[in-house]
Amino acid sequence: MAAPGDTAIVSQATNSKDDETLVNAREPTFTNQERFNEQIDKALSTPLQRVVKKCFPEPLYSDIKPPMSREAWMRFLLTRLPILHWIWTYELPFLFKDIVAGVSVTLILVPQALAQGLLAGLDPVYGLYTSLVPVVMYSIFGTSKHLSIGTFPVVSLLVRNSINTVLAGKGLEYCSSVNNRLTVVVFDDINNVTCHDLKVNIAVSLAFTSGLFMVVMGIFKMGLINLLLSDLLMSGYTTATAILVIASQLPVVFGISMKIDPISTLFPGLLSFPRTVIEVCRQIFQWPKYVNTATFVASLISFIMFIGLDLTNNKLLTRIKIPWCTYSKDKKCDTSKRIPFPLRIPIGMVLVIFSTAVSAGIDYEHRWNGTVVGTVATSLPPISLPRPEYMLASLPDAILIAIVTFVTSISAANLLAKKFDYTIDSSQELIAYGISNVIGSLFSSYSATGNISRSGFQANAEGKTQLASLVSSLVLCIILLSLVSLFRSLPQAVIGVIVCVGLLRLFRQFKDVVTFYRLSTPDLLAWLVVFIATVLLGVDLGLVVGLSFSLMIVIVRVALPYTAILGQVPGTEMFQNINDFEKINTIPGLLIFQFHAPLCIVSSYVFRRRLELAAQLDRRQWEKKNEGILKKLITKLSRFCEKDGSVVHNAEDTPSSSKDISSNTLHTIVVDCGTIGFFDAGGVNTLTQIVQDFSVAGIQVVFAAMTKKNRDMLERSGFFKKFGEEWLFPTIKDAVELAKGGTNLLQAKIKDIEDKKQDEVDKTREEVIEMSQIRQGAGETN
Repeated sequence: MAAPGDTAIVSQATNSKDDETLVNAREPTFTNQERFNEQIDKALSTPLQRVVKKCFPEPLYSDIKPPMSREAWMRFLLTRLPILHWIWTYELPFLFKDIVAGVSVTLILVPQALAQGLLAGLDPVYGLYTSLVPVVMYSIFGTSKHLSIGTFPVVSLLVRNSINTVLAGKGLEYCSSVNNRLTVVVFDDINNVTCHDLKVNIAVSLAFTSGLFMVVMGIFKMGLINLLLSDLLMSGYTTATAILVIASQLPVVFGISMKIDPISTLFPGLLSFPRTVIEVCRQIFQWPKYVNTATFVASLISFIMFIGLDLTNNKLLTRIKIPWCTYSKDKKCDTSKRIPFPLRIPIGMVLVIFSTAVSAGIDYEHRWNGTVVGTVATSLPPISLPRPEYMLASLPDAILIAIVTFVTSISAANLLAKKFDYTIDSSQELIAYGISNVIGSLFSSYSATGNISRSGFQANAEGKTQLASLVSSLVLCIILLSLVSLFRSLPQAVIGVIVCVGLLRLFRQFKDVVTFYRLSTPDLLAWLVVFIATVLLGVDLGLVVGLSFSLMIVIVRVALPYTAILGQVPGTEMFQNINDFEKINTIPGLLIFQFHAPLCIVSSYVFRRRLELAAQLDRRQWEKKNEGILKKLITKLSRFCEKDGSVVHNAEDTPSSSKDISSNTLHTIVVDCGTIGFFDAGGVNTLTQIVQDFSVAGIQVVFAAMTKKNRDMLERSGFFKKFGEEWLFPTIKDAVELAKGGTNLLQAKIKDIEDKKQDEVDKTREEVIEMSQIRQGAGETN
């Protein structure tokens, strides 16, 4: 019996001088998937290729296989060492702009690095160390032209919490509240180690572990993890983290000494915001017993100066226009065009220099009992080695820092790449961040991250390549070797103000709440959950809770997807949702069902239930008919043979009759598989049950527009061996054309099955009669 939908494909070849084309014409206009594959899909892979692709996905296989030719080696080097590409294509006019951008970035980098080094619980100079070697490493391995990596407030706070957690686990809680090189502790096999050196060892071990984790992620092409931490999630997370960072700087700004309580020792982030705010308010109300008035005055003056200089930059200097020379075709300078004033005041550097000079002049440290940065070594970063015990103790925090580092950095890199029209490689970026942290940790650097504000400043300063970052590193080396000791009298309160004011811009993200409220309620809930969880539980548990809630929303959306019943647009070959347009109606006797989600264990029940509702049938009818069929089969087997070898043949024993089928107006269901991303084992089982149950109900289920990946999944599961491939079609139109015109696909198939069964029954009857005759002949002989 010919399979339904078999058609002849007529090929007509036309010859010309230039080329030969093959024109395929199909009559009629439908075919099944098997015939389509025979005529069109000839390029099937070999068994070895299929095994290799199954064991090693193509992106991973292309990366791990060794280069086999000169061109492959060149491609490998240009991919893994992007510095070779931008050096090879470097243009001389870029040099001056890169030098100016590098020097400008250093002017804002120094105060930020000092402030965030203190935020990490270390000496401020370690912020400068973090902005040196990792920047050089990223310039070699990074693919972004403008990204500036170094210190970042969120990561600095994570490092501080991780240090406190490791210290608490070792029974050295008192080291969390001191930053004094004279405090000597005895720990394991190390003698005469200060609390600060202990913190540095933990910080560099944490950076080494997180960097190593990012390198492994990059090698195995795990850059897609960025999709889990969406911009929505990071918006709520960074806004909450800004609140936590500002809260942690309140004691520094007011000159308050915070007490260590058991909760902060065991769970550093749990309820840290309300506990800090309550304690600060309690001590402020007892002014000046606990509050250092000189420290508060220094913070207030610094805040006023910062706001005043910022307004000068944004309101005054932007209105100043200067003449700009543009050359015409005759090479004459035209100065009629005016541009905004290109320079800006480096607020942080001005504030650091001014406050350091005033502090030294009034003897802020001794006369007013203020806290200053203290002695800073005038040298390059010292060599430091990670310790295995700290690496193991900080492993969970290292993984969290690696994820936050990647998501924060790649978001900034993507934003700049989109703005300046170039592309970046997310997996290579992961490797670059990892190498920057691994090598940087060997030079006393804690975890380095891409900083969006400095990166944007570098881009606005017309930096063209990563040479600007190398220039910034060179200027920073000069500062470390000659000028950093001048910051000894810098008040820590000023550093706290720089941190707090720099984070105020993140509060603009509260506007996202209004946007999410208008667009999507689930997105609004995800933003609020990650924000509240981070504020109350801390930066580590808050991210875990927010990510879990976002994944739950994704699962719910997959489990409850959009479904549609399609109808044909009159006069076209298009099929659209019948509820979206008035003039689209369903085809009599035919149901076209569309499911916009993967068919997996999460969505299988919804797929089945909505298909039942669309077909307006009840599963109990199928179960009742299945039960009747089983009883009839048992009866048939029990009556199969009689003593004389005759077979009982009753018309009522047939499992289904054409009368039963014709009584149902719906005879065919077309499932549009083009919107189904993938099948899993649960989805295949659901399809199997649906085909069986609908067949009992007198309805044939066919599939259209199924991807090759999904077809292969069904073939491996034995689905086609059980039901055949003749009910699979390349397009919806092919399936509809076969079912239109009153043709009942199920009737044809049932007739074919009954014919085969009748042949088997006749053959068995003949064998039984033959055996009976043999036994009778043997009895007569005896």
